[in-house]
Amino acid sequence: MKINNYYKQYLTKLLKIPQSSSKIKLLFSPTDFNKELIYSINKARCRIYIVLLYFDCDRSGRLILDTLYKAKKNYYNLDIIIIVDLHRAKRNRLGNIDTVTNIDWYYYIAQINSDIEIPIYGIPISNKEYLGVFHLKGFIIDNKVIYSGANINDVYLNKLNYCRYDRYRIIKNKLLADTLVNYINQYLLTAKAINRLNNINNKKIIINNIYKLRKTLRTANYHYLGTINYNKLSIIPLIGLGKFNLLNKTIYHLIYSAKKRIILCTPYFNIPNILFNSIVDVLNLGITVEIIVSDKTANDFYVSKKNNNFHIMNIIPYLYEINLRNIMIRLQNYINHGYLVIKVWKNQCNSFHMKGIWIDNEWCMLTSNNFNMRSWRLDLENALLIYDPQQSLTKENNIELNNINNYTKLIKHYNDIQIISDYPSKVRNLINKIQKINLDKIIKFLI
Repeated sequence: MKINNYYKQYLTKLLKIPQSSSKIKLLFSPTDFNKELIYSINKARCRIYIVLLYFDCDRSGRLILDTLYKAKKNYYNLDIIIIVDLHRAKRNRLGNIDTVTNIDWYYYIAQINSDIEIPIYGIPISNKEYLGVFHLKGFIIDNKVIYSGANINDVYLNKLNYCRYDRYRIIKNKLLADTLVNYINQYLLTAKAINRLNNINNKKIIINNIYKLRKTLRTANYHYLGTINYNKLSIIPLIGLGKFNLLNKTIYHLIYSAKKRIILCTPYFNIPNILFNSIVDVLNLGITVEIIVSDKTANDFYVSKKNNNFHIMNIIPYLYEINLRNIMIRLQNYINHGYLVIKVWKNQCNSFHMKGIWIDNEWCMLTSNNFNMRSWRLDLENALLIYDPQQSLTKENNIELNNINNYTKLIKHYNDIQIISDYPSKVRNLINKIQKINLDKIIKFLI
């Protein structure tokens, strides 16, 4: 198939970092992820780089930060750096009326540990949070990379009566760890827009510095001495900001490279047109596409009818569901013939935060990217693309997929999804209002 071979050649030419299958470990629960994180911090002797959207002041956040300070105290030369999104650190979670922000907490902890230096930095990808966030993910601990979409708080680390499920990989690979750290040192820590959050000399946000950083990051990629045409287990680190970045381009080529089956997993269903069109193209070639999405009640923006703290952002899960139903209407014929499979994930009161792509048991992408319009254009995203031509990780990948599918429901027809008139009155009235003034089109671009 010529179209398949063309896109396959693109993937073949990507620089690859050789990886031993015995040095990749999959975890399948947030509890195990929490244990592994604390264990790895305690064992660290050289460096700990924590890069994520937010690091919250709650029981889990306090425990992790306390563990980091103890590690630094025991090994003074241990290099510890934490980087989060600046705008997210300056505000509380939606619905939280507490006036103490994460930045206040970072500063307080730094003051009571004044003899221990652990810098916490904030990165502004744009001058407003809704125009783009620092969405990189990864924990680099010595020569180990712990990759997950999870942030640090009680929900992600399963310290409440509910949790947010994600994907978790522990990868031992010095070149990979060095590559991720070098990017941080070269492009982030040297940026004038970066802000030290846990000292009194917080800089003012200078919009021009943010523009310069954003311009730099649009073309900045991971740099490493990889191999081309490597036909064994390997990893390709990817990063990108803006519509035409390398990560987006690789996702696009991945879809077209499929021979038999694609599985795409995302909590937020708001697929860009370019991905929608590519999915339709491969469906026409007879390739099976399986999409696993969050049920609206398993979305982290969802609030129940009993919750009186309704915020405008709480309509987002309903907007995602409307998107899903509209797409199913357009593609119902493919669903009827078994080429397109739609599954919705729901597990009690837990929420769903898994994202990634699996292609023919040969490619597996771990990513921060939600495959939505926001990730495609506005946010700084990264990914680890695992190339496994000998299918040495198939067993573990199938276990992960089976664990996900244990809580999915197959949706065979768009009529199986609720319509706007089925929604609670607050949600229904608000959606009707924003649709009348076409505000839903703007919101769709930003969520």
